[in-house]
Amino acid sequence: MLWRPGYRSLVAYELQLPDSPAFDQTQILIGGFEFAALREMSIWRRLAERDASHVPWSLTFFLNRIGPQDEELLDSLVPGSLRDRTSAIIDQGASWRNLVQPSHQDQSFAAVIEAQTAKVMMKGLPTEEGWDAFLSQLA
Repeated sequence: MLWRPGYRSLVAYELQLPDSPAFDQTQILIGGFEFAALREMSIWRRLAERDASHVPWSLTFFLNRIGPQDEELLDSLVPGSLRDRTSAIIDQGASWRNLVQPSHQDQSFAAVIEAQTAKVMMKGLPTEEGWDAFLSQLA
């Protein structure tokens, strides 16, 4: 018998976001704090592409620093077809990390963003119920 670790989506509503980046339209933000989060971020991305294709989405890495090696690593990890939707920004004062409070380095999060507010933000892998709650915020 194969055992898999259990998980649940941790959900928060109506969160005021840090000042960067600017969001000028409703969109789905899929984020992480290390490149190791890309695996989880890819699950969120596939769900967004499948069930919310009418809403713009982006993959954003909120990093402590960005050097030439980080740019090269990002280019090697992310397929060319996703590069225009992928960015890495410096998390000034760890404001995003403090907001999300990831429990491990490869944990991701996703949010429905409107103006500077996350109508809903979930961290970790999406559950079926969590994804339904996420989609309900796009209506």
